[in-house]
Amino acid sequence: MSGDLLTDDVIDDAAAQTIVPDRSPAEVPQEPRPLVAVPGRSDRIFNGITSFSGISVLALMGAVGLFLAVEAAQALRATGFGFLTTSIWQPDRNEFGIKSVLLFTVVIAVVAIVVAIPVALGTALFIAEIAPIRIRSTLVALVDLMAAVPSVVYGLWGLFLLQNQAVNVARWLNRWLGWLPFFKVTG
Repeated sequence: MSGDLLTDDVIDDAAAQTIVPDRSPAEVPQEPRPLVAVPGRSDRIFNGITSFSGISVLALMGAVGLFLAVEAAQALRATGFGFLTTSIWQPDRNEFGIKSVLLFTVVIAVVAIVVAIPVALGTALFIAEIAPIRIRSTLVALVDLMAAVPSVVYGLWGLFLLQNQAVNVARWLNRWLGWLPFFKVTG
């Protein structure tokens, strides 16, 4: 059988090269060895700096929140719960509220989510599943660069570049979908 690749001689040679120490089942450890990493001096310094930075950020945010709550307490006592339910803004008469601002903040957030989720999922699926391998790293780098730019910059760019076209879209939405409160534009 000269055509067979697996002959008794080949199998015997492979078995002869494999060395397995003889151990009884009692000698084999039942639990894995614990891995112990001893951090060096630079690791301890880095860990201390990052921990201090994280705690500092949390403390600073807590201090900002406390400051805003203390400073707003007098105004909130004057208006009460009406602060959230009125659109009037006349602070000299102690009549002010954020109803319209709050409503449109939620509407803008929902519209942003509705637009962003399909674009983000489509981009991720294209890069992971469809894009040729040779351009994947370039596309990933472009997405990372886009994520590095603050969203305010994109908003200002869109405002200045697309403002004239957005007015036409807003008019069309008001004309055909004005029966929905968030598309209704008066004046």
